[in-house]
Amino acid sequence: MGSSINIFKGSTGINTKVDPVRLRFNPETGVSDLAACINCDVDDTGRVERRMGYVATSRTEAWHSIFGCGNHGIGVTGNALCVIEHDMSHIPIRNVIPGARMSYYKEFDGEKDVVYYVNGFENGRIWDKASHTWPLVEYVGAPTRKKFYAAPVGHLLEVRNSRMFIAQNNILWYSEPGSYGLWRMAASYFAFPSKIRMVQAVTSGLWIS
Repeated sequence: MGSSINIFKGSTGINTKVDPVRLRFNPETGVSDLAACINCDVDDTGRVERRMGYVATSRTEAWHSIFGCGNHGIGVTGNALCVIEHDMSHIPIRNVIPGARMSYYKEFDGEKDVVYYVNGFENGRIWDKASHTWPLVEYVGAPTRKKFYAAPVGHLLEVRNSRMFIAQNNILWYSEPGSYGLWRMAASYFAFPSKIRMVQAVTSGLWIS
């Protein structure tokens, strides 16, 4: 009878420095480096296990732009923006452009959690597991000649110091303070030489790439 060969019993961790075909492998112990590892942890003993918070499901269709909303999730499959329930069932709440990645921002408005979303083609707001429009709101304050508009349809969202920032191609728009439904398209923006890829709020301001 032939002797057994250890194919895999553990790992020393992921190795991205060498070609995958040249990764170290010890046939006596069955321990090797990993060429790739997605949503896994490797403990001190070399055991590879699924990262906490991730679980295999019966869903087989492609999803993207997954976002957590506390007791449910939001994501896109095909041409539908959907609410994802605990049992992994999903409820389409509006049609969207297939493949366009969503950017989200969630905020409590004093009564409920509201999720704002954009994908470069559509925008809107979500509460009570339903999609709603994102209209221009009524200006309240001292008389002004400023012209206000509804939120632009951009591809990235971020909020800092009570203003919302929306990237639309190479333009970064910003809302009036404390209101995500008042936008001055004639003045409240920054222009960049190419499409904006990242907008991230930090303590000292915004990182923009």
